[in-house]
Amino acid sequence: MESSPKVSHGGIALQSAQLMTRLRLTFFQLKQFFILTLLISIEAHIFLKGWNPMFHIFFLFSCFVVYVILRRFFLNAPRSVYLVDFSCLRPPSFLRVPFATFLENATSMDVFDSESLSFMAKTLKSSGQSEETCLPPALHFIPPKTHQQESINEVHMVLFPVMDDLLTKTHLSPHDIDILIVNCSGFCPSPSLSSIIINRYCMRSDIKSFNLSGMGCSASAVAIHLAENLLQVHENSNAVVLSTEILSNGWYAGKEPSRLILNCYFRMGGAAILLTNRKEAKDYSKYKLFKSLRTLTSFDDKSYLSAMREEDNDGKLGVSVTRDTLQVFPETLRINITLLGSSILPLSEKLKHVVSRLRKRFLDKSQEIYIPNFKTVINHFCLPVSGGTVIRAIGKVLKLNDKDLEAPLMTLHRFGNQSSSALWYELAYFEAKTLKSSGQSEETCLPPALHFIPPKTHQQESINEVHMVLFPVMDDLLTKTHLSPHDIDILIVNCSGFCPSPSLSSIIINRYCMRSDIKSFNLSGMGCSASAVAIHLAENLLQVHENSNAVVLSTEILSNGWYAGKEPSRLILNCYFRMGGAAILLTNRKEAKDYSKYKLFKSLRTLTSFDDKSYLSAMREEDNDGKLGVSVTRDTLQVFPETLRINITLLGSSILPLSEKLKHVVSRLRKRFLDKSQEIYIPNFKTVINHFCLPVSGGTVIRAIGKVLKLNDKDLEAPLMTPHRFGNQSSSALWYELAYFEAKERVEKGDKVWQIGMGTGPKCVSLIWECIRPISGESKNDPWAQVIHHYPIVGPST
Repeated sequence: MESSPKVSHGGIALQSAQLMTRLRLTFFQLKQFFILTLLISIEAHIFLKGWNPMFHIFFLFSCFVVYVILRRFFLNAPRSVYLVDFSCLRPPSFLRVPFATFLENATSMDVFDSESLSFMAKTLKSSGQSEETCLPPALHFIPPKTHQQESINEVHMVLFPVMDDLLTKTHLSPHDIDILIVNCSGFCPSPSLSSIIINRYCMRSDIKSFNLSGMGCSASAVAIHLAENLLQVHENSNAVVLSTEILSNGWYAGKEPSRLILNCYFRMGGAAILLTNRKEAKDYSKYKLFKSLRTLTSFDDKSYLSAMREEDNDGKLGVSVTRDTLQVFPETLRINITLLGSSILPLSEKLKHVVSRLRKRFLDKSQEIYIPNFKTVINHFCLPVSGGTVIRAIGKVLKLNDKDLEAPLMTLHRFGNQSSSALWYELAYFEAKTLKSSGQSEETCLPPALHFIPPKTHQQESINEVHMVLFPVMDDLLTKTHLSPHDIDILIVNCSGFCPSPSLSSIIINRYCMRSDIKSFNLSGMGCSASAVAIHLAENLLQVHENSNAVVLSTEILSNGWYAGKEPSRLILNCYFRMGGAAILLTNRKEAKDYSKYKLFKSLRTLTSFDDKSYLSAMREEDNDGKLGVSVTRDTLQVFPETLRINITLLGSSILPLSEKLKHVVSRLRKRFLDKSQEIYIPNFKTVINHFCLPVSGGTVIRAIGKVLKLNDKDLEAPLMTPHRFGNQSSSALWYELAYFEAKERVEKGDKVWQIGMGTGPKCVSLIWECIRPISGESKNDPWAQVIHHYPIVGPST
């Protein structure tokens, strides 16, 4: 990130902010005056009417009760604190410090003896860091430049880019910031770091700014805790926390091993976090603060002196880490975890812990005390990155597995220990894993328009993508089948999100100079099921028009579908959808049975868009900022499986053998009348179907469908490998899966292939094809031809 020039807003913006503050105060005073006038008027009315004095008492008592209720449940209710977004610094690569470079520079400084160098070499090797970590420019000089100005330069290099990025991400003006907290333990210039930020961004004169120092690696969490408290006091406020550790002035040039440790561990890093208590923020924020708890033991001398910055015997300043840290830090953590667990853990976990303590005390002292399972409440863990040994020790206490420890260990490996800001790099790691969890590899593709910054989402870019995707697959189909464009009687093009005028089908007709009487159709808005819907439509048309050829072109144009907003439910499709397209030739000519690959055995279409919940579960619309995107709600987890269930049930009733149907019916009757604990028998579709092409909506979805249909790993191979290699190509993915089976030469004459298309609406379409001739060795030019020998990849991420 490059820092931008100084932001200037001028006097008008400042006057506007002050005017808004005065208007809010005036409105509050008017509200108070109105309520007081209303109460006096009611009391005067009772007095003038000469009503019984009990009315006065009843009225006053009622006012008191209303006041108590409002104060208890509304006025004093803690305000929700939302984390809108955050930004982490990625240091430039030219500041990278490989171990060899670090040790070579240290040797050239003439301040370290052989023992010191050997100690640092061992520490680096065991630190868990990679060769990609970075140090600020001042520490690349020999000897390091530790002057004040070098540290100021590092402040600019670290804090300005993350602040700029945060303001860009959140569309926030510096004048909208009400609270600013900057934390840095070891560098405390005057004016303060917070003053540097205020000056740089010309913030308001009434901003509440704080500069935290000397608080170590916990400083960022302390700053969040402080911001939370301030946001309870100041309503409708935005708070920005800037977290870093300036290293330029922290280099230790002595020989004591306990002080040399931090030279080896600490690396460049910084983070900017936007918090707010505005009610509307719940619609666009990433997170809500669920609980915060702070524990300290510095009242104890042993704890207080365990890690301290002071001069050594030679007058060299550095942080001394004593062996007492191995005792006092775990004890502080234990106190914090115990208090936190008592407030957030479910009752069952608390009871297990209490019972185990009583059993150990009164019955069997050899028994271990039960450690509550925090994973019953917490899904992801951001731990202190103070070395791999420390991370694993904490993980052992909290019963965490390797996957739970992945973010802390990988953050340390890639960026080193960035002190307080490391927590945000870990959180960013979890967010970045959304891409990984899609089950995609590094080989998936996006159209040229989305490689620009910012993406080019103009009409012409989408038209260019149409040409890039549909023309090659159409050319390849015509070549394979030796078909002339004039022999095509029916043309169906499906694309959900891009509907130009003239239509996509007109683009194809124009490109290939097709006949004037061709029956052309352009399907849109039908989601990932559109290709199966198009086949279903072609089937119907071929029942009407004899001796006809029908071509279906299936794709999803992505250039105009990029979502540039912040809502997670709309960002998902940015991560999943990738370039792809397919062309399919169907015919009802009798002689085609001699050279065609497949015969359509069965098609079945189900939709549930008559139901509002289903209809609204996935919809393309603007967010609160006017950014267009497809919003996928949590209702999809219910309505899409239900649509699939209906389709499978209807399909099974028509294609399954009688034995499977009877087993299912008997199990239902047994469960209803005899034993309600019995599971209902799920028919085995593998008695009819040989190969399965499932929706490629992520590994979790694929495996869930596979579990319902009793499919094994080999059955799920094509659905899992397709998104791994090509991503989710929406409607055309079904044909990449079929091409996988062909490339693996698994489809034999007589085999049946089941394609399941699921799309918005929602709708589900099942197509069952029967292979009617051997097709071995015909996949030389298909999309898998050059890579099929690499597949299957064992255990693609889900």
